[in-house]
Amino acid sequence: MLIGCTRRAAADFSFIMAVPVMIIVCVYDLLRVIHLLELNDIIMFAIGTLVSYIVGYITVKVFLWYLNRSSLSSFGYYRIIVAILAIIYLYL
Repeated sequence: MLIGCTRRAAADFSFIMAVPVMIIVCVYDLLRVIHLLELNDIIMFAIGTLVSYIVGYITVKVFLWYLNRSSLSSFGYYRIIVAILAIIYLYL
């Protein structure tokens, strides 16, 4: 946003940049444990991947819809409150 792009364009760019990294990490983890997997594990992995994709797609669409209609200031306030509560809980 410092370079003059819209919030929507910045969010789109962030998601587009994250997709290759997530795919590479998933493939790397799968290759590390492929020798330990059985057929049932592979089926469950495929179902989990499909459900994760669907939920992630819906979440991104809802987030971008929300971003077009309002700002993230409420999310910022929420994060500040949670951080203060976490500090109080951990250090008192």
